[in-house]
Amino acid sequence: FDPASRDVRRLGSLAAPTTHAAAAAIGDRVLVIGGRSATPNTPTARIAAIDPRRGSIRLAGRLPRAVSDAAVTATGRDVLVAGGRGHAPVAELTTLAPAKASRHRATHRLKRLAVYAHDGPNALSSVVRSVPPRVYVPNSASNSVDVIDQRTFKIVDHYRVGLLPQHVTPSYDL
Repeated sequence: FDPASRDVRRLGSLAAPTTHAAAAAIGDRVLVIGGRSATPNTPTARIAAIDPRRGSIRLAGRLPRAVSDAAVTATGRDVLVAGGRGHAPVAELTTLAPAKASRHRATHRLKRLAVYAHDGPNALSSVVRSVPPRVYVPNSASNSVDVIDQRTFKIVDHYRVGLLPQHVTPSYDL
C-alpha cells in the first residue's frame, strides 16, 4: 500500500494461506512472522521475508515454536516477538536477529527482557516526538484502516486496503 497515491499493489503469494500473522519492517524488507491457516489451532513457525520493491517473497527462517497472534515490533536491526498463541497462549519473548552469514536471513535467540523498561511519559524516539499521536484502527468488515487523532478523538484519515486488515503497527520511526 502506498499512502501517498493510495494505490494497493499485489506483490505475490505467501508459501501457504495465512491469517493471524504479525509483521515488522526491517530496512527495506518486511518480515511476516508466524500466523495460522483458516482453521483454528494451526499455528506456524514460518518467517517470510518480503521485498516490496522487487516483489519477492521468500522463506527467511523459522520461529523456535509455532505461534499466531503475536505482537511484534522492529527494534533497530532486530525484531521482538511477544506472546501469541500456539496450541495455548504463549508467554515468551523472542528476538529475531539477522544471521551473520546473511543480513537478510532471520534467526532467533531468546532473551529475558524488561518489556516496559523504556516505557514512560515522553519516552519516544526523537524521530517521532513532533508527530501528532495517532491510532490506526483496522476495519476487517470494510477492508479499511481509520486513522484517529488521539487529541481530538476524530478520524483524520481513512485508507482502503486489502482483505481483512488486522494488527496495524507503525514502525518505531514511522
